[in-house]
Amino acid sequence: MTQHNCLLKLVRSFTVLIVVAGGVGVVGLGQSTSNEPGPVVIRRESLRLTAPETYRFAFQLEPIKQLVITAPCDGVIQSVDADVSKNVKVQEPLVRLASIERQLLLERAIAQQKVADLELEQVKKAGQGIELADAKQQLARADVKLLQWQVEQLISRAPFEGSVLKVHIQAGQIVKAGDPLVTLADLSKLKIEIPVDRENVKEGDAFKLKVENQTVDTKVDKVQPADPKFERVRDLANSLATAVILLDNPQHKWHVGQAVFAPLVPRNPVTNVATSAVGTNNQGHRRVQVVRQGIVRDIEVGLLGQIGADRIHVSGPFVDGDVVILHSSRELADGTQLRANPNAALPAIADSPTSPQSTGGTTAKPAVRPTEKPVTKEKKGPAAGF
Repeated sequence: MTQHNCLLKLVRSFTVLIVVAGGVGVVGLGQSTSNEPGPVVIRRESLRLTAPETYRFAFQLEPIKQLVITAPCDGVIQSVDADVSKNVKVQEPLVRLASIERQLLLERAIAQQKVADLELEQVKKAGQGIELADAKQQLARADVKLLQWQVEQLISRAPFEGSVLKVHIQAGQIVKAGDPLVTLADLSKLKIEIPVDRENVKEGDAFKLKVENQTVDTKVDKVQPADPKFERVRDLANSLATAVILLDNPQHKWHVGQAVFAPLVPRNPVTNVATSAVGTNNQGHRRVQVVRQGIVRDIEVGLLGQIGADRIHVSGPFVDGDVVILHSSRELADGTQLRANPNAALPAIADSPTSPQSTGGTTAKPAVRPTEKPVTKEKKGPAAGF
């Protein structure tokens, strides 16, 4: 086969190629394989990479309990007792609101109660109409109690023990009913909801949570149905679910808004490869081998969702142009340099795949004429096309 035809074979996404392996140029992950140059047959497949930004989410620690306290009515902020990061007790005053309308209504109700009291005294002396006067007095007293309660609500108090996250107003500001005043949170425990594979994560399991640059031992509080916002990572899990992780925080070591990294969400490009291409390096980590610019590279990967029995999603530091090695006639060390051998015949392919996803096909031994020997030439730079 001519060198031109050989190069035509290279452009196919799934190829069987006879190459000459040169010496190991870079010591990689500690593999002890033969460094001797010689012909080798490899079966390979082009990679289709998906950028990690496709699956990115903004995961942040959240309070286990949080409440936004709002203005009970229209009014003017009289004083603000709450400060950001201040720890408050139950029923401790946070904001005082002044409402002239409520004060005037209370004064009016008190006056009406006094009128009702006088009417009742008069009818008792007359000896008739007592029942009606007594009912009016009860009504007036109820109005006073109602207005007194409404005036008391002008002082916004903490409904639970916690910390002030945010103060939304300042003294002298005019507010309307429902406007936010203070955000209060219980920071004794923080939580985070992340996508997980239900097959690997169960309720009550120990869980190593990465918060910014630290790893924390936590537990899975709940495993719930997948939140719709996590649909973009469904292909990366066999059974997508949402895990609620609780983080004990009695000393307030951790803070609301700190970034969290979910194991299922990749930080490297994602692709899918044949399961047969996934191996293990000397450190016990999963890896695949790729040809990168004519050199064999061991790429450490994380395993994600499987596609049937033959393929699996993986994430690793791949780059455009990487070609995964599906099979090699002998083991190749990280850093092995490859170049095409134009004098060797390509082996036959039993089943020619029709798409980059195909993993079928077998290779025969290279055909060598009885009178010829495999040609080993001087070491040269990698051939174009790798």
